[in-house]
Order: sequence, then structure tokens, then C-alpha cells
Amino acid sequence: LFDGAQDVLVSALAGGSLSVTVDTQDARITGGNGRGVPAGNVTEPVLRAAKADLTGDGLDEVVFATSSDQPTLQVMSAANSADPAAGLQFGDPIVVNRMLAVAVGNFFGDGPVVAILVAQIDASLLLQYYAVNPSLGLAPLPAKTLTLQRPAGALITVSASIAVGRFNTVAYDQMLIAVTDFLRTDLLSVDTDANA
Repeated sequence: LFDGAQDVLVSALAGGSLSVTVDTQDARITGGNGRGVPAGNVTEPVLRAAKADLTGDGLDEVVFATSSDQPTLQVMSAANSADPAAGLQFGDPIVVNRMLAVAVGNFFGDGPVVAILVAQIDASLLLQYYAVNPSLGLAPLPAKTLTLQRPAGALITVSASIAVGRFNTVAYDQMLIAVTDFLRTDLLSVDTDANA
């Protein structure tokens, strides 16, 4: 997020809107998207986050995913990487229904992108990819969308987690996805390349 040799701690809370606190060695910065992301009727939204240099500036951005009546995906960065006192900036949120998990990685060998896992009514899963532009906007990459099938007998996925790594190549990242319904947990591996 910021220039310098120090680590930063990012903590966030999703309720009526996204509220973020960033702690550095020298300062505490608070901010929020101020967009009034609605909370769920029954429970507070589930917040998931991932980080990477998504804009190519050499510094990390953080992507937040909230899951509620109106689940959103949004990117955050420092307003000025040389001055923590300048605060935080947020890209426009996009709504993604039935979003289960978010990850970032260099899945196609041409730079990091955001990946989200979306539950489908037929118990299949949709893996969607988004590029991030310098103004922190998210642009879908529809040509690289993948449909993942769960084994026969699987119910609609209720929870998922994605681990990203270079498990069998150094050219690009792969994913290991754990998905669960009310009866079982399945592990799915995703290995793509520049051609998706």
C-alpha cells in the first residue's frame, strides 16, 4: 500500500458499509467506501480479502468481497503511497451474486488478476476473472471464465476457500479450491495458462 520498508496491518469490517483501518509504524489511517453496502437481513456480511500488486505500480492493493443481500467486490489502495496521511481510495464496487470466495494470482502468466468463485443453482461453480485498472476499477475477463463441475450427488455449495500457489510450474499460479455443501466437502484443482 505504501512506500517504505515497514509492514502494514489492514483490518476491515463490513456492515452497513465497508470500514477499513490501516496501521503503519508511523500512523493509523481509517477510511471506508461510504457507499452504504447493505448488510444481510439475517447476518452480517461475510468479508473476504486478498492482496497483490494489481495495478503494476509495485505496491499492493487489497480486494474486498462482501457477501450479503447485495454481495460486492471492491479494490482499495493508498490515496498517496508516499504519504499515509493522505488516506485510502476505493474503486467502484461491483455486485456479484452468489459469490463464495476471492483470490488473486498470476493465473495466466501475464500478471495478477482477481478470481472469484460463484455458486450456480445446478451445484456447479463459476470461476470468474477480473483485471484491475489504475483507477481501481474491475474489468471482467469473460473469455477466461471457467465452469467447474462438482462430483455427482453434490448439493449447492454453501462455503468455499481458495488456496493459490505454484504447485507444479513456476510460470503461473494454480488454485486448489475447497467447497462444501451440507453433506460433503470436495477439493477441486484449477490449472490454467495464457489460453485459459
